[in-house]
Amino acid sequence: MSYTHSRLEEKVYKTISMLLVSKKLYSVPENAFVTIRRVELSSDTKNATVYYSFLGDEKMRAKVHNALSSSSSIIQKSLASALQTKNTPKLLFKEDSLFEELVHSRQITEDILKKNEE
Repeated sequence: MSYTHSRLEEKVYKTISMLLVSKKLYSVPENAFVTIRRVELSSDTKNATVYYSFLGDEKMRAKVHNALSSSSSIIQKSLASALQTKNTPKLLFKEDSLFEELVHSRQITEDILKKNEE
């Protein structure tokens, strides 16, 4: 089956998200509330960076990353059957810090506004 680059990214995103929702990745802690934020495929589609976020503390951060990384073979097997392409992208999991950066930026903005009101 042939996909456009963006369509393939979307299919990888949806497949991994469904695995999380269906609790098929047993190593991922249930109380971590992991969300796949986006997927970026390399131009040759042999590698995919999967950006995720989660709710939890510092201890949970390492658990979530290790769980996702150790589940990559299970995920790739599911991707292979879902994509039905010649190659299945190799997965690299990275925490998406965009949400934390936005919260931090908002806090800075609110602090500045409060100071200006004084």
